Amino acid sequence: MTDVAWLVPLLPAVSAGLIVAIGRLLPKKGAEIGIAAIAVALLLSVGIAVEVFSANVDAAASAHGGDEGEDEEHAVADAQLASATDVLVAAEGSGEEHAEEEAAHGSESGAAAAAQAFVKERAVPLTPLGEEFEMEAGIRVDGLTAMMFLLVTFVSLMVQVYSTGYMHGDSRYTYFFALLSVFTASMLLLVVSNNMMMLLMGWELVGVCSYLLIGFWWEEHENSSAAIKAFLTTKLGDVGLMVGVIALWSMFRTFNIGEILGAVEAGTQAGGAALNEGMLTFALISLFVGAIGKSAQFPLHTWLPDAMAGPTPVSALIHAATMVTAGIFLVARLYPAYEHSPVALAVVAVIGTITLLIAGLLAWSRTTSRRCWRTRPSASWATWSRRWRSPTPPASSTCSPTVSSRPCSSSAPGRSSTRCTATT
Repeated sequence: MTDVAWLVPLLPAVSAGLIVAIGRLLPKKGAEIGIAAIAVALLLSVGIAVEVFSANVDAAASAHGGDEGEDEEHAVADAQLASATDVLVAAEGSGEEHAEEEAAHGSESGAAAAAQAFVKERAVPLTPLGEEFEMEAGIRVDGLTAMMFLLVTFVSLMVQVYSTGYMHGDSRYTYFFALLSVFTASMLLLVVSNNMMMLLMGWELVGVCSYLLIGFWWEEHENSSAAIKAFLTTKLGDVGLMVGVIALWSMFRTFNIGEILGAVEAGTQAGGAALNEGMLTFALISLFVGAIGKSAQFPLHTWLPDAMAGPTPVSALIHAATMVTAGIFLVARLYPAYEHSPVALAVVAVIGTITLLIAGLLAWSRTTSRRCWRTRPSASWATWSRRWRSPTPPASSTCSPTVSSRPCSSSAPGRSSTRCTATT
């Protein structure tokens, strides 16, 4: 299934084009095309996840079995040494310590082997740039990709199914489903990219789609202002992302993520020079600035509450599955490089902690507000846990819409809407 992973982002992209072309002619106004495409993408994602996770489990089991065999050999050698020197007690003690050290080392190497057990990368050259470099379009499938595929496709499918009822009767119904499909395709492109240029392309498309969806009801000034605020705030963070991508290119002369991580592990740069740790730290912090904007971390956190101006399905898609997790995904994708920069990891930890405290206090104090401050603590936990390698961050908290007892403009009576004020 991993050989056809490129179909996962392609399906919603094609469905968006079909919705625009023929959506208005169909009984469901194009919604059936988007839902069918995302459903097929979800099935493919499940197959990819089964293949990747099974390979990782088998690799971990093999590594663990090999470590046990090595421990037994060390134990036998220690026993023979003890009997030969007639200091059995001392030798047993040292043997136990040695076995414990080997077991600890074996568990670490086994975990590392499991994490890197399955990595499949495929690329197609596009055009040469200079004598030694050419642009490529490629995919990188590993455990992180498989997990994000499941998350994005499942939540997107639920959002599109729910939207058929929520957006029923809206004058831009077909346009809405086309945007949802483009948004999903952009996030999936970001997830599966094997190089920083493709990742940046998906990153920016996500930002453009979020602007269009947050300001979907642009006739009202509040909604258009919220969309502009979200767009400009995240673009400010994207400046840091682009600076980081350029810095990585200047160091390694490649945009390929696997080659960059391999060079960092080897401690070398382009041309065989020793790794410049200061430049690496600058590049990683710059990339994290992009993650700060996209994941609404301090100090670029102010756009997220206003993003609730869009339709509720958009809020669910942005807050729970895609946009706010893009920044976390970026840090996770390049985490082997972050491990070589204690300063960059410290910045990640500090920003995540500050955002966690601020957003948690705001969520606690604003219990009756429709503005979703409860999402940011979840994103902050994910950011913070990348630094401290927490096994499982707390489950994401989604916002419960307030239901108005009166009709809203261009909304059906009783419909949950970000443009309504809850009545008591």
